[in-house]
Amino acid sequence: MIPVPASELTLYDVEHEQDLFYKALIHKEMLFIRKNKNKIVQNAKILYKQKKENNPAIGYLKSTVDFTLLEQMHDKFIEKKNN
Repeated sequence: MIPVPASELTLYDVEHEQDLFYKALIHKEMLFIRKNKNKIVQNAKILYKQKKENNPAIGYLKSTVDFTLLEQMHDKFIEKKNN
């Protein structure tokens, strides 16, 4: 949901993680995400739409990031990097 240019991502190889507790935690999180992927994506789309509509009756929207601003900043970053 937060736009990040692919050029700014760094892959994390969990198999080379030396902290076994942290490695196990990451594996559990990956399993949870894979199992719940559809629901996570569906809820993300709903939240995104609600925030775009900016309905003041939905109180938790005050605690979310401004997706429009993030998208503008993403585009500005890409434009600046390409020039």
